[in-house]
Amino acid sequence: MTANSFRGAGRVLADVFVDGAPSGTYVEFRQIAQFSLKSQSDIQNATSHDWLDFGQITDSVAIPKEPEFSMKVLQIDKDSLRIALMATASVVAEAAATITDEAVTLQPGVFVPLKYRNLAADGLKVTSVDAATVYVLGKDYDVNFRFGLLRALPGGALAVKTPVLVDYTTHAIASTRLAGARVPSLRAKLLFDGINLVDQHPALATVWDVLLTPQGDVDLMSDKWVELQLNGAMRTPAGKDSPYEVELFEHL
Repeated sequence: MTANSFRGAGRVLADVFVDGAPSGTYVEFRQIAQFSLKSQSDIQNATSHDWLDFGQITDSVAIPKEPEFSMKVLQIDKDSLRIALMATASVVAEAAATITDEAVTLQPGVFVPLKYRNLAADGLKVTSVDAATVYVLGKDYDVNFRFGLLRALPGGALAVKTPVLVDYTTHAIASTRLAGARVPSLRAKLLFDGINLVDQHPALATVWDVLLTPQGDVDLMSDKWVELQLNGAMRTPAGKDSPYEVELFEHL
C-alpha cells in the first residue's frame, strides 16, 4: 500500500461451516456495503484512596475484549436470503400434472385450495357435478393460479355454497424452499478480496472463524432495497494467533 488514505471496494467469499468444520468450498457475495473489523479493549484504572491524592489514577491496564465483526450484504439471492431468514434450504422439483374432475365446494368470499398449485390458464374448467353447467372464470369464480385457489364470486352462478368439479393442468415447479427460523446462527470463514481505490493495490482480509447472526427483519414489501446485516464474534482457531488478518499489497 503506497497511498496515504484508504477507500475500499471488494467482494466476500464465505466458507460456511458444516457440522462445526469448514466445508472447503466458498459462496461468493459481490455486493457488499460493509466489512467491519473491530478490535477493542477496556481501560481499567486503579485510583488512590489516600486522603492526599484521593481519586487520582495510580495505575491503568488495558483488558482486551472480544473482537466484533459486522457485514452488510446488498446481494439478495437464495444464499443470502437463507441466512437472513435463519432458514434451511431444500430443492423443490414438481412435475407438470393434468387433473380431471377434482371435487371441491366453492362459496363466495373465501378461497378453496385445489390439490395442486401453479395452475395453467389453458385447460382450466369448472363445472357442476353433473357436468351440465360450465362456470365462467371472472364471472362465476376467480383463481389464484400460483397457490391453486378457487373462489366463487358474488352475483355469479355460484352465489351459494356449491359442489363443483375442476379440470386443470399445472406448470412444472423448480424452486428453492427456505424454511425460516431453523438455523439461529451462521459459522463461517470469510475472505475479503478487495482493493484500495486510491492506489488500486490489493487489500485482503481473512476472518478465520466467525459466528454470525442476522440483524433486523426481512420486509418483503419494503419500498427500499432489502439488505442483510450480519453481526458476530470472531474466534481465534487452533494454530492461529489472531482472529483475523489484513494484508496490504505494495504493488498490483
